[in-house]
Amino acid sequence: MDMNMSRDNFIKKKFEEDNYISEQANDVFKKFQNSISNSKVTNQMYNRISNQESSHIDSQLNSQINNQNNNRFSSHVNNFASSQSNNTKNEYNNPEIIFYRRMNRFLSVAAVFLCAIIVGTGTIIYNRKNKVENIDIVTKSTSVRNEELKFSSEQVTKFHENDLIKVSLIGSRDVAIQLKQAFIELYDLNLSPYKQYKVNNISKDVKDVFVGNIVSDKTPYVMLLMDDETVEYIQILEDDFSSESRYEFNFESKGRINGLYNVVAFEQSSRYYSYSSDVYYYINAIKEDGQKREIDIGYYNGWDSNTTNVFDELNKKYIDKYEQEQQKRIQKENEKKTSLKDSFKVTYETIGVRNITVGGASFVCNEYVPHITGISSQAANNIETYLNNWYKEVWEDIDSQTEDEYIYEMLKNMNENSINNPNYAIGDIGFTQSYEIIYINDKVVTFKHILQGGLGGVGWDSESGVSFNLSTGEKIDIEDIVTSKKDYIDVCKNYTMRQLKADERFEEVAEMHGNDYEIIVNEAIEKMDGYFTKDGIVCIEIPKYAIASGASGEFRYVIPYEVIRDYINSDYVF
Repeated sequence: MDMNMSRDNFIKKKFEEDNYISEQANDVFKKFQNSISNSKVTNQMYNRISNQESSHIDSQLNSQINNQNNNRFSSHVNNFASSQSNNTKNEYNNPEIIFYRRMNRFLSVAAVFLCAIIVGTGTIIYNRKNKVENIDIVTKSTSVRNEELKFSSEQVTKFHENDLIKVSLIGSRDVAIQLKQAFIELYDLNLSPYKQYKVNNISKDVKDVFVGNIVSDKTPYVMLLMDDETVEYIQILEDDFSSESRYEFNFESKGRINGLYNVVAFEQSSRYYSYSSDVYYYINAIKEDGQKREIDIGYYNGWDSNTTNVFDELNKKYIDKYEQEQQKRIQKENEKKTSLKDSFKVTYETIGVRNITVGGASFVCNEYVPHITGISSQAANNIETYLNNWYKEVWEDIDSQTEDEYIYEMLKNMNENSINNPNYAIGDIGFTQSYEIIYINDKVVTFKHILQGGLGGVGWDSESGVSFNLSTGEKIDIEDIVTSKKDYIDVCKNYTMRQLKADERFEEVAEMHGNDYEIIVNEAIEKMDGYFTKDGIVCIEIPKYAIASGASGEFRYVIPYEVIRDYINSDYVF
């Protein structure tokens, strides 16, 4: 059977079945006409189907020709055998042969054209498939049915969190679930750790919220303490959850836990069983009288019925033994391990920087140089270098305003006054720089820089601070620990403006600057790295004379951690 006719029939058949011809066939043909002969898509499709249908097509065509034209075909064959010249003449004059030859050429051209369409269509479909697959990969397991809640920290009446989940109560009815970065990484989800999702199907007002783990430390549950002291729960991971496939989160109350009433609080607890060394996690409900009841999801939870107690009693010997061994192991580890907070030590050495004396009057400048131990030598050196350079910068500023000639003249006048006026109390002038630790945990230490002294009159006293990473000794910039600097700055600005307007010195500020004081405040916040204290982050420091008189002193405001908790890495601070 002629190969071109077979290819033409194959292409014609496929497009009759699909009932589809691309509207952009001409563009596709131009784009792919040079690659037809090497097209794997076309050749594979053709070879696969043509091999399957070749014999069937041959048989069908031969049968049709034999049935309809047997006598005519025999006559042509006889004529061809009898005379070559007559046969040639008849061949060119016979309209049927001419028709078949023209059709054969036409179908050959059509085959090329239709192959181009197949290649183009196949390429489009292939690319389209890849695009869809890429979308599937990007959006894998990320669908959340719940609407996102927007609220400020001031609207939160209660909240609770663990390493994986944070739950917030807004008002008395709206509850928001936040999936933390640790949860997202644990289950390989493409979700934002900053979004808060509204919980559906809450039946009544909520008094408090609690998040804990049941069975595993990777399976969080949320408990809702209702206004009538009953309990509803939220199952974060449904039974059909799989991190290997698409999954749609739906945060909703599963309804009341039967049997629980007069509940006032919850607690996370855990135990071990004799058949396993893995930790089993559970949540206790607590009554006002202190009675505790382990919460069994899916079972009746009466205060007088606790099925797990029976099993726990069987494991009591094992549990006691395990806990004793655990305590011994912890004790040994504690003896070997000392936290950076406990080991960190600072001693200070007094260094005289400058001393000028005229008679009984003196100008004295001292500094207290820190020497740090208890952490790595490199970290200690980094901190000491930064603090000593801070001293140096301040001395350079003081020296530029207190040249020796000026100081000698001032001391001379002071000494003469003491001689001429016995009641004149001569005293020293000068400056002292020192440091004081105002905050420390196992990760962070904050030093307060203190400048004291002056030249008489209004003192030059000032304070500021800086925080360091205890492990590296590097200065901590605010970019290191905030999740969103823009959000952090916006919250600081709003908070600072409220504090400033409530400050008794605000009247003087407004009188001196009008509304321009806001520009000064905003610029100070944007430039401030901030440093940590036990109460919060110092988000702004405005020196003397910047927005008020020198007598008003510095303006310094600490923004509490609870106000900016959503915008900082709390693990870094607390």
